[in-house]
Amino acid sequence: MMSIAKVLAWMALEIWMGFIYLSLQYDATRPTVREPNEGRIYDLNNHGHIVYLNSKELDNLHYLEGAALAFFVTASVIAHYSARPKRLLDIHNHALGTFYTFFSVVGLHAAGRSIRSEAASIADSFSDEWTGRCKIYLRSENAIDNCQLRLEKAIYFNAVNISGDFDGNKIHLYFNRKEFRNSFAPHFYGELQARPSGTMIKGRFAMHRFVRIFLAVWFTGIGTIAVLLAPLSIRSLLGGRSNIVNPQLGLTFPIFLFVCGLLMVHWGSRVGQSNKIHILQFLKQTLNAREEICL
Repeated sequence: MMSIAKVLAWMALEIWMGFIYLSLQYDATRPTVREPNEGRIYDLNNHGHIVYLNSKELDNLHYLEGAALAFFVTASVIAHYSARPKRLLDIHNHALGTFYTFFSVVGLHAAGRSIRSEAASIADSFSDEWTGRCKIYLRSENAIDNCQLRLEKAIYFNAVNISGDFDGNKIHLYFNRKEFRNSFAPHFYGELQARPSGTMIKGRFAMHRFVRIFLAVWFTGIGTIAVLLAPLSIRSLLGGRSNIVNPQLGLTFPIFLFVCGLLMVHWGSRVGQSNKIHILQFLKQTLNAREEICL
């Protein structure tokens, strides 16, 4: 079965290369103006260079494209179940479970609840990491001068991969991961405040300031593109006018970029949850502090 899967995968690659070759050949040899008398009314766009095909030539491309996808999917399914052997009953139950999930009222309701829950989780992650609304309050029995001295030494010499900078009473800390870099990980921004009985450390977790600026530019740019392209795309789809080259892409691409931005922040926040724990432990141990409240 694994041999069959490999053969099908190689065939899918060969067919896909044939699709690319035929597309390039059409692009180089077919006319660049419509010829309705010969049935050349279907456009083929290669990075702005448009040629016109007839229905048979367009079908040839569709056949190759569909065959490559079918061979690849078949090879993937065979390889998956060959690498993870399952009894036919298990596969049957899995297929029935998938069917009932998407084609029954109970399954659709459960899927809808799951989607709403995940959307709420994404919204909470974005709000927390963007605004830094989670406030941290730590109290130390040590005087503020002693806390400043301890922090100044510990930030530059510690064995827990905590880095940052310390300027007067201002603190900026983050956790360095050796295995990967998470640009959306939370950073701690805090301040030391003297109290009669010791020192209060007030702070919050939020993304790095540069990342927040980047996301502001990202979402502002997406919003601008959507406002400019959406009316033209809708007018092209409803009226049949070629105001833009690809109206479907003009409608869906800004949405895709917006969702990608939200998911990057959400997944970065999830992966960075342990960073908060490491940073808080570092502060508690260094300043001999205890956490009072977290809002």
